[in-house]
Amino acid sequence: MEQATGIKYKLSGLLESALAKRGTVLYVLRHYAGMYEVRVHLPETKMESWNKPQHIKCKVAAGRYRDYTPAVWDPITKSCSLFIDTSHEGPGSEWARSLRSGDPLVYLGIDSYGKAPLDTAEQVYFGDPSAIGHFFALMQLTNGLGKISGSIIVQHEQHREAFEASFPSLSIDTVCSTEALAASSPLISDAPDRQFYLAGNSMMVHSLRKLLKQQGVAAHKIHAQGFWK
Repeated sequence: MEQATGIKYKLSGLLESALAKRGTVLYVLRHYAGMYEVRVHLPETKMESWNKPQHIKCKVAAGRYRDYTPAVWDPITKSCSLFIDTSHEGPGSEWARSLRSGDPLVYLGIDSYGKAPLDTAEQVYFGDPSAIGHFFALMQLTNGLGKISGSIIVQHEQHREAFEASFPSLSIDTVCSTEALAASSPLISDAPDRQFYLAGNSMMVHSLRKLLKQQGVAAHKIHAQGFWK
């Protein structure tokens, strides 16, 4: 077992030596319990070419990498924010909590995922706190055009209040569970220009996608991204 682990780390080290790029942590904000915004400088990145959501594969521990969505990017300063939900334990959460201004950021690359959002459509966002970066990226890609609404599932009431205070520009509500969202949201229905963006926990995303289809929403109007299990 120890030998296998050693081989894994050695291979990971070789991969990192060949592919790794480096950035710098500019600052870290703790918006509320469990939610961190890590502002990073990525000098090798051409952010002006981004026309879809991106994911950056960050090194969070020896041989461990996690994907995050760059958001609120500035092509001139080559900086962007990573919104990291640390409410569930793991190497990524431990890494985010340990970061300080000036720390190096090691990553294996940045690549796009999903489709370019439609800037003329009504956008409905459904997700959990791990989807915040994804939703901010969608907003930036559409230049703030179109109507934005939706719900974020935040279990604890005090965290819901803190979320709404921390991210007023998202203009979406908070609910306590997937069931509460399904029962209360008038947005779970079809409309001519309405596009749905689901992101976060994979099981939650699957449930919401199934619910939307049951309500008659066409599959091409549902854009789903499962981030964790």
